[in-house]
Amino acid sequence: MSEIKCNDTIMHTYGELPELNQPAPDFVLTDINLEARSLAIDYAAKPVLINVYPSLDTSVCFASVEKFHQELKGKDIVILGVSMDTPFALKRISNKLGYENIHLLSDIKNRYFGASYGVTIADGPLGGFLARAVFLLDKNHILIHRELVEDIANPPDYEAILAKAHQSFGD
Repeated sequence: MSEIKCNDTIMHTYGELPELNQPAPDFVLTDINLEARSLAIDYAAKPVLINVYPSLDTSVCFASVEKFHQELKGKDIVILGVSMDTPFALKRISNKLGYENIHLLSDIKNRYFGASYGVTIADGPLGGFLARAVFLLDKNHILIHRELVEDIANPPDYEAILAKAHQSFGD
């Protein structure tokens, strides 16, 4: 269990973050077409950046998707945006953005991702949502970087994440 906050409100998450330098837990999430997507099957042998946030309907969450799209466009890395947003809302946003390199996925159906990655918010006004976090996996899905953002109102540390991505996967 980790402690996070939203401005001055203290909240907690269920479970523990995955360990660095260990295989990332597999998951099944729902895509914008209501299809199941698995880390091990659908993104096998590819480096993956998992951008986790409460909802794309907030400015900080939306900005993180924009930032990773701009900074990693054309790179050989899969970008997953994961939230509790409904697949219908994600499809609306995806169609509007038209990003080829970002897959918007929902944990609303089976809620396994949040539990296995230690990012489901357990209490407070955002209880049940996912906390803001970023996980970077190499092509073998070994976790090489992780960040659970302490204050959910703030963005992740883009500089550290992007530096690790460029260092690991080239410019």
